[in-house]
Amino acid sequence: MIRMGRRNFLTHGSKIMLLPLMESFAFDRAFAAEKSGAWVHMYFPMGCFGTDWTPPTGPALTIPAFLSPLKPIQSKLMWMGDVANNPGEGNGGHEMAAGPSIATYPQKRNGKYDKSYDTSADQLIATNFKSEYPNGAMVLSRPGFQAAADCCHAFEAGLNYISWQAQGKPSPKISDPVVAIKQFFGGDKVDSIAATLADNKSCLDYFTKEATALKAKISSQDSQRLEQYTEAVREYEKKVSNVQSNGGECRSDVKIQNDPNFFKHQNAMFDLMALAIQCSVSPAITYIMDFEFSFQSYGDVGVNDGFHNITHHTAGDTALIDMHRKINAHYASQFARLVSKVDKLTDIQGGSILDDIIISMGSGMADSNAHTRAGNIPFIMAGGKNLGLPQNKLYSPKVEMSQLMQTIMTYVGMPAATVANYGLKTGSLNEAFKKLG
Repeated sequence: MIRMGRRNFLTHGSKIMLLPLMESFAFDRAFAAEKSGAWVHMYFPMGCFGTDWTPPTGPALTIPAFLSPLKPIQSKLMWMGDVANNPGEGNGGHEMAAGPSIATYPQKRNGKYDKSYDTSADQLIATNFKSEYPNGAMVLSRPGFQAAADCCHAFEAGLNYISWQAQGKPSPKISDPVVAIKQFFGGDKVDSIAATLADNKSCLDYFTKEATALKAKISSQDSQRLEQYTEAVREYEKKVSNVQSNGGECRSDVKIQNDPNFFKHQNAMFDLMALAIQCSVSPAITYIMDFEFSFQSYGDVGVNDGFHNITHHTAGDTALIDMHRKINAHYASQFARLVSKVDKLTDIQGGSILDDIIISMGSGMADSNAHTRAGNIPFIMAGGKNLGLPQNKLYSPKVEMSQLMQTIMTYVGMPAATVANYGLKTGSLNEAFKKLG
């Protein structure tokens, strides 16, 4: 057994397995009281119809009817009513929506990536809190690579990445859930993962003996927590194994088109994120649920046409609008499922883990038909109660995406100087949020 920061680990040779926080181990109480928050963000493409995601202003948050999956978690929500994502110039409405969404540095017309985008918020958070976590940012994505239209190849990366290590340098992303669990939970490096996968062993096999011995040294409550944790890993590995075995659809080198396992892969990634949150493997997690300009069908929710095709609609295209709302409702349901699951997870003091982190979901454009980004972009947050984030509130004034990123960074405990120099330097909203009561 070794100790590293506020986490404990079981080791076997070069393998490392994180344990959940347990009260039986001594740790710095002052540190626990001052621990930083963490941030999890999911991106969905192609916005919405008109102002679909903009609730009516008023004293109470009123969730739009088609987003009813969010109602069970309404008490945990902070809803942004009028978000703008303006950085960018030149061609590429979709590229300018996703690429700079959490980097908020302008895309340049000359198409040179060294002058486009900038270090994204997740990477700044991961770098700042690297001594508190065993890994850097967890960057997840649906499989495949989305090609741009003929007009916009210069900014093709903007369709496929939201996380950036530096100006023009996208963060490597993981679209295979098996690779993710091995890298973030088993201590393996990406470049040697093939050999690990070929071995076809559960990472728990390395630690069965150590975990059994550990149970004799901890309290009954911690023993139960340890058993719940190991069972969660077992169940998760079963799920990703099932997805992986069905034709290899989860592999990042497979191009997915109308893939029947699209939803299974997405569910596995959400289960992975819940486990990563539970085990504090990373201070910042991002997930591109689907690409801008994607032609993925969503047959499981009754949408068999390609996603991009149905997003170009007018006020009279009720059939297409309904399809778009079904896809939006699907993402709302996935978000609510993750938030509910994390809310049920408890820390060593018996509180909800959700209260110490911020989980957000949003797009990079508002009205998909017109590719608007000047306001009404979908963006919601959940959790963060112990960090000071308001609950069950709507913030109606117009804000820039850059302000949202600065706000989130402030809540999770980033240094003020880093926050002030981020993106377009528009300033955080923390003081304004305090007035919401």
